[in-house]
Amino acid sequence: MYWWNTKKLAEDIKSGEFSEQQRKSYYIGTTILGLLAVYIITAAPAADPVATLIEAASVIAISILGINITFKTNRGNEGRDFIGRSLVLSFPLIIKILIFGFLYGFAIGIAIEILQSESFNTWAMLPFGILIQIWYFWRLNVHLKALNT
Repeated sequence: MYWWNTKKLAEDIKSGEFSEQQRKSYYIGTTILGLLAVYIITAAPAADPVATLIEAASVIAISILGINITFKTNRGNEGRDFIGRSLVLSFPLIIKILIFGFLYGFAIGIAIEILQSESFNTWAMLPFGILIQIWYFWRLNVHLKALNT
């Protein structure tokens, strides 16, 4: 994996010396860095650091596992265009996640108003991030499996 040399990386991609396995490794790396950035940027001083740490670790672990499972479902290194297929299938899945997230957030907002507890919000959102991640990879895997049968 190239950590800095994008010119050499681009040359390897252009020359065809870049396997599906290598693409998957960059996908995992990009996902981990993106998730870390989100959790670092959104970590507020008032937030419960334990809940944030649990969610971040869980979501990163689920992402690594989910990417590896879906990669195998797409027939691993012999599969076709894992990244492209995953990206295209992700579009409608993320739309569904956004709709579900809005509804879940609305319900949590009502619960916070009824309970008058801000700490409820932190712990109520914890399973949401984890369940969404599981659901996303489960559905992505189902669709990749259908493409490969």
